[in-house]
Amino acid sequence: MTEKTENHKPRAPLFSFKYFPMDFIRVTGVLPGLLWLRPKRIYENENAKKKISGPALAIGNHSTFYDPIYMCFALWYRRHRFVVKKEIFESKANTLMKLGRCIPIDPSNAGLDSIKEITAALKQGELVTLFPEGQVTHNQTEIQQFKSGVVLMAVRGKAPIVPVYIQDNRSFFDRMLFVFGEPIDIEKEYGAMPTFSQIDEISQRLFLKEQQLEQLAEKITKA
Repeated sequence: MTEKTENHKPRAPLFSFKYFPMDFIRVTGVLPGLLWLRPKRIYENENAKKKISGPALAIGNHSTFYDPIYMCFALWYRRHRFVVKKEIFESKANTLMKLGRCIPIDPSNAGLDSIKEITAALKQGELVTLFPEGQVTHNQTEIQQFKSGVVLMAVRGKAPIVPVYIQDNRSFFDRMLFVFGEPIDIEKEYGAMPTFSQIDEISQRLFLKEQQLEQLAEKITKA
């Protein structure tokens, strides 16, 4: 049964049999992964440092196929429900995707079933993680076009959006750098039902935020 926090926001259960395979891998792999990646976390401001609890929609750039693994260690203390391309579910990785409780979606035409599943997961207090680019690319136009869907998912799920930038230019012995932006609480800033123009505004904010986090990462690297 989903727990409630003091401010009435739901929390995903700490243990559940339906999450056992992914929790087992997460618990047994967290220490070796942290020792290997030695993640270095940089925060945009003090608000970005706050621990993510309750429902949240985490978004990140998508530069390598290992990004889902990296995101697990960026927010290592939370269970992730990853949103992945529908075609991956139709590949040989189908069983793995189901065991990991991933959510399929068609980036070019997000169906109602996918949106419902993402919204339901958020309302149950889970952390849903996706890569708005939809594929391994640096094409910023695609990022901007897909963001409006991200905003709608967060609105329906009553969850803040947590922007994360992953810098993947490391050698085997370098530390992995993660840059966290301040979460955007849409309901708090815009109300429960933002207008279409406000959704566009939030989408643009996310697009610019991703660029700012990238610039911050480059600044830290060159320092």
